[in-house]
Amino acid sequence: MASKRKKPAATTSPAVQKQVERIGDEPESGVQQTFHQSEEGFRQLVEGLPHIAFSASAQGEINYFNERWYVYTGIAREESFEESWRRVVHPADQKQLVSQ
Repeated sequence: MASKRKKPAATTSPAVQKQVERIGDEPESGVQQTFHQSEEGFRQLVEGLPHIAFSASAQGEINYFNERWYVYTGIAREESFEESWRRVVHPADQKQLVSQ
């Protein structure tokens, strides 16, 4: 019996959502199942933090914000993955964030 796959969380970037949906169309391998379990564990951990949390790709593209980001900034999910995050981060801190 095929397992039901969860849709990607709305807090992930459109690029990540598209990749997860593509993977979801393929038969699930052990590696994919482990990935999904690991991702779910990460989300539970990060959503439970009393802080703002985000992640980015090696190229610096932000691909995840936890719920506290949206509550604190008031920026819509769709806008957060663009450059809108720069509106709420001090310019001196932006330089440090994008250089790491």
